[in-house]
Amino acid sequence: MKRLAIIDKERCKPEKCGSVCRKVCPINRSGEDCIIIEKKAAIEEDLCIGCGICVKKCPFMAIAVVNLPEELKEEPVHSYGKNAFRLYRLPAPLPEKVVGLLGPNGVGKSTALKIIAGKLKPSAGEWEELAKKFRGTEVQNHLEKVAKNEIVISFKPQDIGKIPEMYKGCAKKLLSNVPETIMSSFNLGHLTGRNISTLSGGELQRVAIAVCLSKEADLYCIDEPGSFNDIEQRVLVSRIIRKFAEESKKSVIVVEHDLAMLDMLCDNIHILYGSPGAYGVVSGIKSTRKAVNAYLEGYLSEENVRIRKSAIIFPEALSSYETSEQLLAFESLSKKFEHFSLVTDAGGIKRKEVIGVVGANALGKTTFLKMLSGLIKPDKGAINTGVKIAYKPQYPKAESDSTVMDVLSKSSDYGEDWYKRGVILGLGLQKLLDRAIRTLSGGELQRVAIATCLGQDADILAMDEPSAYIDVETRWELARSIKNIVNIKNISAFIVDHDIQFIDFVSDKIFLFGGEPSKNGYATGPLGKKDGMNAFLKDIGITCRRDPQSKRPRINKPGSRKDAEQKAEEKYYYE
Repeated sequence: MKRLAIIDKERCKPEKCGSVCRKVCPINRSGEDCIIIEKKAAIEEDLCIGCGICVKKCPFMAIAVVNLPEELKEEPVHSYGKNAFRLYRLPAPLPEKVVGLLGPNGVGKSTALKIIAGKLKPSAGEWEELAKKFRGTEVQNHLEKVAKNEIVISFKPQDIGKIPEMYKGCAKKLLSNVPETIMSSFNLGHLTGRNISTLSGGELQRVAIAVCLSKEADLYCIDEPGSFNDIEQRVLVSRIIRKFAEESKKSVIVVEHDLAMLDMLCDNIHILYGSPGAYGVVSGIKSTRKAVNAYLEGYLSEENVRIRKSAIIFPEALSSYETSEQLLAFESLSKKFEHFSLVTDAGGIKRKEVIGVVGANALGKTTFLKMLSGLIKPDKGAINTGVKIAYKPQYPKAESDSTVMDVLSKSSDYGEDWYKRGVILGLGLQKLLDRAIRTLSGGELQRVAIATCLGQDADILAMDEPSAYIDVETRWELARSIKNIVNIKNISAFIVDHDIQFIDFVSDKIFLFGGEPSKNGYATGPLGKKDGMNAFLKDIGITCRRDPQSKRPRINKPGSRKDAEQKAEEKYYYE
């Protein structure tokens, strides 16, 4: 069996550990050089026997040794160097189709997209040489065109946060070549007078997609178009990209973590699997429904590969849990700012309930959570403040020099087994424990903020957009953790989020926000899950059905027969 040895160069510190990996390696002790130390450790994979001793003994968790699937016989398409991440195989752009890339973080989705877009030269050789390895496939045709400069590619990168660094001044300049049809489709006209530095994440995302689609190209590569957008905006973006592909008859490849968006967007999907940070494999192309269901099942039948130990299973019935014990109650609340006002229904939450809070951006959902948590006082309306509330902010701040371990160890549940397994391991925080908060990326900071909230001694969890920045796998681990913790600790939760399947999975009831974004908001509820989701989906004009295999909610293609039938019957949410 072929194995890979991965060294995290940032974590590897031979001068501090005394090169313990080299000392404990059985092959080194027998006289051969399996592990050598220069500035950093290096492992000869042909000599490595996979004993795992160096992995366990490394005090900085800098080493990983993983076995490749037995059927993976070919060489990698790309490697970032010795003892570094490797990508096997490539996705295939299809003429006049939208192809999705689905998989956890760290298995090469963005790397594959950059290679296909010609922005990253593969380590396996020149473009012509690489093309021969995919003889008889669409990948070969595409790579040959890249080699001959016969294809024009428009690329929307994942990290839109760099846009304000690259482009200064008025947004009008950035949007100058965007046709009016695309401007109006994305509703960008009101942004032309704004400075780019003042645009929100969602506005920057839609500007970036609009600019990408405005270029005359043969292939459009779009990395994570759903990030920063609310559910309504994700539906809008999906419809625009889908319509663009159909009308332009061009090829589109999309990387996305929101399964509902992939349902709306894609004709076909490649699943990427492997060991995050070590290697990734691009599966064969599949229909959208078959790919998403296989991903949730954790088993790819054509490849005969299990990519997850257990399946992600959606509950078949709506939550029927009822209790008479009211944990928190609030009167009708109102809050007015200079340019925005919010009014909510009177309501409350019962013990062991999870209430999903849904609605477009800028309608007051964050304000509502802050009022419940005592961070903002309502102008009118009283809140029962006799309970402890743990608040997870929408945008966690990286302003502390403390380590992740310092922060999490203050949690009342830090020493509990369920916290270590379900939270620290479930959110992949074990390798971050020695890192300073100030050095964390947005996604890492988000996971630490979630873990901090889940570990507090509180009666109610108030979590603002916990699924942001994290991949599909982690979202379901998080959803399960929230449900488990609510039951274990006999508490409740309010969850604001824009992933419709995440909200459907985790919620017992719905608190629905409507109104005019940035001007006024009105909150209704809590409503029964069926009534709340039906009203919400009707408001944004989409319908859902339950997939017969995975039991997940699937968004019907707009204008399809099923979509029209459910709208005619006023059944926007599946039975």
